Amino acid sequence: VKNIIFASTCAGLAGSDVGDFIVAEGAYDGEGFTKYHLEHYSLDNAFSRGNIVPADDVFTGSLYRFVKSRKTECRLGRIYTIGSILAETSGMLFAIESGGFIGVDMELSSVFSAAKKANIRAAGLLAVSDIPLIKKLGEPLGKKETDNLGSSLSKMTAYSLDFITGHSEV
Repeated sequence: VKNIIFASTCAGLAGSDVGDFIVAEGAYDGEGFTKYHLEHYSLDNAFSRGNIVPADDVFTGSLYRFVKSRKTECRLGRIYTIGSILAETSGMLFAIESGGFIGVDMELSSVFSAAKKANIRAAGLLAVSDIPLIKKLGEPLGKKETDNLGSSLSKMTAYSLDFITGHSEV
């Protein structure tokens, strides 16, 4: 294996809509459940410690251009990998968004870390599945949002397969 595309979903921040695509430049290692539930835990100074796990720049850039060439709206940015979905409070999400992140997931930093350790190029293509600063956890999506997400998931699968099979030497 030379290349990995992590194709998944994420919560959208910073002007995202359900069904948007994000190609991840890197993911903040915010893993670990317990710390988010300690009484005095905050993200103050967390981002200055440099826990961003980068994607492969060349592979990620190629994936971004590939998705854009399909006339699909796509943003390039950083994802915050969080260790607990229960920690996605408004305050925490605003702090993450203020840190320059455009999405939140629960796996990407691990994928990028494992790929780096194994000397495999990795990129992340994520579809925005929810907007937690607008709709709380568990609130159902509307019909338009459901349709947008379904369409994006189908496209994401096709794009990932087309890209990885046609760009093994990128």
